[in-house]
Amino acid sequence: MSWIRRATVDDAAQIARIHLLGYTVGAAGLLPSDYLATLDAAELETDWRDRLGLPHTGTRTLVAVANRDVHGDTDADGAGAADGADVGSASASDGASGTGRVGGSAGRGERVVGFASYVRSFDPGTPYDGPNEYAEMTLLYVDPDHWAHGIGGLLHDAVVAGMRDEGYHTARLWALPGNARALGFYRRRGWSDDHLRRVEPDHGFELTYQRYRLPLSD
Repeated sequence: MSWIRRATVDDAAQIARIHLLGYTVGAAGLLPSDYLATLDAAELETDWRDRLGLPHTGTRTLVAVANRDVHGDTDADGAGAADGADVGSASASDGASGTGRVGGSAGRGERVVGFASYVRSFDPGTPYDGPNEYAEMTLLYVDPDHWAHGIGGLLHDAVVAGMRDEGYHTARLWALPGNARALGFYRRRGWSDDHLRRVEPDHGFELTYQRYRLPLSD
């Protein structure tokens, strides 16, 4: 069984491990191999400790956890990713395993098998203290050992529920156009291309992102 809870600083190492796999496994063929070879798990862990240790950043990070004796099928296909800050790389499969329960703290014997983050999204000129119109799903990654077990769907649904609870009207995400499996995952869940593109020079090479949107209100 898998379930969802809020991430804590104690999850930083496991989140960093999955984040790294999201690049090296999920982004293989989408990003230059020489760039992937420079990624360092220790640096990612430090970054995640900083992110999770800072109060009131506005970013919400959820983790999918399972009992440590639960292992997925390493031949299974699919891990979810949306990444506006870094790279939307892996993909995600449908599935119904686990539950949608959101807990509040880490427990002994838990293994983090995926994570997702979201934050308020701003358009240029939008006041910081304006209404909560848009939220952005910035990250969604699943441990490759747990692909095709419904983990991506659990995380996605928990993020969307959190956005709705906070009063947002529209969800957004940025993804790489070449990431067909990830885009298929989001399209099946009602996301649509809003035809906005951005090109960013990341780490010495350019990446083109396309933005997708999901209405949160009826």
